[in-house]
Amino acid sequence: MSSSNKIKTHRHKSIIYCLLLVLQLRNVAEITALAAAPTNQKPAYQTYEVLTSTAHSCHKRDIFNTALRICLSTQVDKSTKMTFETEKQKYLSMSSAEKRKLLKFTPTTVSEILTWPEFWNKNKSRIGVTSEEVEIVDKSLANKISIWEGDITKLDIDAIVNAANSSLMGGGGVDGAIHRGAGGYLKQECATLGGCDVGEAKITGAYMLPAKYVIHTVGPQGEKPEKLQRCYENSLNVAKQNGVRTIAFPCISTGIYGYPQKPAARVALSTVKKFLLANPDSIDRVIFCLFLKSDQEIYEDLLQKYFGLE
Repeated sequence: MSSSNKIKTHRHKSIIYCLLLVLQLRNVAEITALAAAPTNQKPAYQTYEVLTSTAHSCHKRDIFNTALRICLSTQVDKSTKMTFETEKQKYLSMSSAEKRKLLKFTPTTVSEILTWPEFWNKNKSRIGVTSEEVEIVDKSLANKISIWEGDITKLDIDAIVNAANSSLMGGGGVDGAIHRGAGGYLKQECATLGGCDVGEAKITGAYMLPAKYVIHTVGPQGEKPEKLQRCYENSLNVAKQNGVRTIAFPCISTGIYGYPQKPAARVALSTVKKFLLANPDSIDRVIFCLFLKSDQEIYEDLLQKYFGLE
C-alpha cells in the first residue's frame, strides 16, 4: 500500500471512530469535553484535532451524512460500544407518562381510538352496507380491531409497524417519518440488524417516538399476496414474542411499491383475522393506520366482510 493510501485509510478510520463518538454523545460540548480529557481517559485512536474538527463538521448535514455512509459501509472496531443499547433501555424503562413529558406533541392512546364495533355503530349510516359476503365473527374478536386516520408516529401504543426498505436505514413516506421521529439511535440499532428480506420482520426500540417498539417489515413490489401475507404474519409473531399487546400497521406495499389498495387490504385483514383466531390471548388491539381517504373507504367496506357484526 502506498503512503498516500495509508494516510487516506488512517483518515477514514479516524472519521469513522469519531463519528461513532458523535453518534453516542448528545452535543459538541460533550465531544469537546472528551477531547480535552487526559490522554489515559481517551480511546487510543482519538486525537484532539480530528475529534474537534469532526464535531464541528457535524453541524453541516452533508458532511455528517457522508461520514455516516462511510461508517455504515466499513468494518469498524467491534469493541466500540454503540450507545443505542443504553438509550433503548432508557426509553423502554420509561412509563407512558414519563415519555410524554419529552414529547413536543400530545400522542394518541389506544383508549382514544374506537374499536371496530364502536366505529361501525357511529358511522354505519354514512358507510352503508357492503356488497361483500359477510363473515360474522364474535364481538370479542371484532373489539380487537380498529381503523384510525392519522399519523402512525403519533400513536402511544406498544409497537408501530414500519413499511421499511431492505436496508432498514430509512427512506421516504412512513419509513422516513418513523426514522425522523425516533431520532438517530434508531438508525444505529438498524445498522446492526443486517437488513431485512421481503416478508420478514425485525424489532427495534422506538426511542423518541411515543410507542415502545418499531417492528420493521419489507413489503413486496407489485401484487404478491403470499409475500405480503408474510409481512403481517411475521410482524404479529414478532409482536407476540416480545409481549406487544397493541400494534398499528400502515398500508404495506401500496403507494410507490405498486400493490393495489383493495387487494392489499384483503391480505391485511384476512391475515390479521387468521392470526387473532389462532392466538386469541396474544394481542389486545390491532390498529390499521390509514392516511388516504381511499384507504379509509376500502377498510370501512372490507371490515364488514372479515369482521362482520350481527
